[in-house]
Amino acid sequence: MPKKRNEHVKSKEGDFTVATIHHPEKMTKYFLRGNQSKFVTSIKFEGFVGIPQGLYLNKQGYGFPGNTKGYYLLEQLVESAGNGKQIDLAITKNDSRSFREYKHKVTIKIGITSLKELVAKMRVESQKNTEEAKSQIASYLSFLFPEKIQTSSTAFNLYTGGEVREVLNKVGISEKLNESDLEAIFDFFPKVFNASIRGRTKILKDLKIRLAKEGKKITDRIFLDEVIDEFEKKIEMKSLKEEQWQIFLKEKVFPFLTNYVKVIDKENIGVDISYPDFVLVDVYGFADIFEIKTHSTSLLSYDDSHNNYYWHADLAKAISQVENYIDTLQENDSAYIKKVKRKYGIDLQVLRPKGYIIAGTKSELKNIKAAEDFKKLRSSHKNIDFILYDELLENLKSIQTKLDSHE
Repeated sequence: MPKKRNEHVKSKEGDFTVATIHHPEKMTKYFLRGNQSKFVTSIKFEGFVGIPQGLYLNKQGYGFPGNTKGYYLLEQLVESAGNGKQIDLAITKNDSRSFREYKHKVTIKIGITSLKELVAKMRVESQKNTEEAKSQIASYLSFLFPEKIQTSSTAFNLYTGGEVREVLNKVGISEKLNESDLEAIFDFFPKVFNASIRGRTKILKDLKIRLAKEGKKITDRIFLDEVIDEFEKKIEMKSLKEEQWQIFLKEKVFPFLTNYVKVIDKENIGVDISYPDFVLVDVYGFADIFEIKTHSTSLLSYDDSHNNYYWHADLAKAISQVENYIDTLQENDSAYIKKVKRKYGIDLQVLRPKGYIIAGTKSELKNIKAAEDFKKLRSSHKNIDFILYDELLENLKSIQTKLDSHE
């Protein structure tokens, strides 16, 4: 069945054609009546089957609603044409624009995107008086057609308070954000805290603090959910290289160790002698040493003749490494401190640093004797502590529970 060429949308108030829709050409013509029709009798929508949303045009043909100040847009277009010429106005889907003058008429094309921006802005500023509204529309038309209309030198795209609220109140916005939206939000967020915002000082200060706290809590929780999920998958794997664990812990786990504010990677500090995988700096500038083994690193070996457990060779080697790192760091603290200061601007304190070895899992402690001997061996080192991978995972889950309980 062939498509209808012409579809009429009639007014409910009587025999008045509000719009005609030309399906093959994808063109809709909207007819005005009432006060706005004295400026423009119709508006063409090129590329649209039906009247596009976002302009809030009256369904009975009475044009733009009062809070958009669209009346003044049509009025200024007529004034710009001059000499009582007829106005042929078209709104284009492809955002093309033009202003062409003929003997008896002027044809004007305006892109739908910029027109929606104007309508949205005028709705936000609906409390503005007539002169302010006209000034805003004048700046819009001067922006669109600088060679034809020069009624304002004010930039059209200046922000007006309330526009963000208008956008954020739209239905379904969180589900429809795209990559460019997220990039814009990311770039904009720091500007909120650096800007001088007009308003009551105490209220603005409190709102900024709340925004920072709530924003951090939400992002921490979402990021932590992903980290825990990845951690669980990694710990189930039979083997994973030390380098892979180092990257994962540095980028995704260490940021949640709340005692520390900076991770110093030996690769980034440019040292030429043996230093630990990572030095973590706490809020007071004191340094702790972290040596990363794998979750499959053996913790203990069993002595049949004495019925006890002792450090496995791999872990004994790691302990020796950390002890050497502590000595090296203290003996060369001046040179290392200078490098850290130059690289990160941190006044590092190398004073009896604590060593941590992340290795193995509790699954190796299969019986009570193994667990008891591990506990004894663990406590025998004053300057070194041991963190099992599943203990670290449990710590992250504890943080997750705290974040969830404060929602």
